[in-house]
Amino acid sequence: MRLSSLLSLYDQADVYRKKHNGEISRLGGVAIFIGLMSSILLFLDWGGLDLAFTFASCILLFTLGLNDDICGVSPFLKFIVQLISALVLLLYGEYEDIGWIPFLSVFLFVLLSNAFNLIDGLDGLAGTIGVFVNLCFGVVLFLGGDRGMAAIAFALSGSLTGFLFYNYPPAKIFMGDSMAMVTGLISGVMSLRVIKVLNTGEISFLYSGSSAAIVFVVLMVPVFDCLRVFLIRILHGKSPFEGDRGHIHHRLKLLGCTDRQVVVGLLFFKIGTLGLTLLLQHLGSFTLISLQLFIAGLINGLITFVIRKTADKNYRLRDVLLKDTLNIRGS
Repeated sequence: MRLSSLLSLYDQADVYRKKHNGEISRLGGVAIFIGLMSSILLFLDWGGLDLAFTFASCILLFTLGLNDDICGVSPFLKFIVQLISALVLLLYGEYEDIGWIPFLSVFLFVLLSNAFNLIDGLDGLAGTIGVFVNLCFGVVLFLGGDRGMAAIAFALSGSLTGFLFYNYPPAKIFMGDSMAMVTGLISGVMSLRVIKVLNTGEISFLYSGSSAAIVFVVLMVPVFDCLRVFLIRILHGKSPFEGDRGHIHHRLKLLGCTDRQVVVGLLFFKIGTLGLTLLLQHLGSFTLISLQLFIAGLINGLITFVIRKTADKNYRLRDVLLKDTLNIRGS
């Protein structure tokens, strides 16, 4: 915070993504990253190249984000660097044998890097979700014998937990793009390793046929929100990277929720849907992911309906799909 004061590196409130009072440093990610990398360097066994290339990709993405926090980076350059980081992980990080089409793995890394960055528009939200995601993945990896990756997941969770003491509403410091993107990238790495571990069947109480659904439900809030917002922007003739206030946390605030209520509410939503998925894991990934998407879509649709109906008494339930989603403006 002192460095931000010295160099005037404060976050700027804007009409689209963030509203806050006063001057708040956006360099919180620097402290998180130093703590995370120190843990990795000091305590992990570097016998495998996967850890080394994960480390390198994180540094590359952190450097990009820090530059964006300080002086700004174009969306195109940001995408290119995210793509390079994802390709490094895919080609050298031992994730290619996961059984997925390579394009989907790259897409996942880039998607999560952006998804965590986009939910970092509300005090404490990205950090809280980052802790939850990596704690869940860390436990699975530890039980499955992948202790190196589990240690990284736990180290990230610990670093983010310490940061939340200063970022929980009302925030004294922000994570910034630097650590939001790194959190997304590491979460993507962990998700593929979790699927690999679950597919071995070594964890008896977790059904290998539901591995993708278990991973998806842990990541559902940032992933669903990012895909939903990007799709709606495209259908409305806008760039997917054009900022607006259509994210889930913005819309919950329109319902009258406070920042803390939004963070706690979304956390309990994640816990509840994870519990439901584990309870029904015998159904398999396809059925479970379909159910998860239905629940997320239904809740988002109801939120949209309540917001629009409050402003327009003639707003109908079908308008959620026709007008606000598909941009069909007929009668």
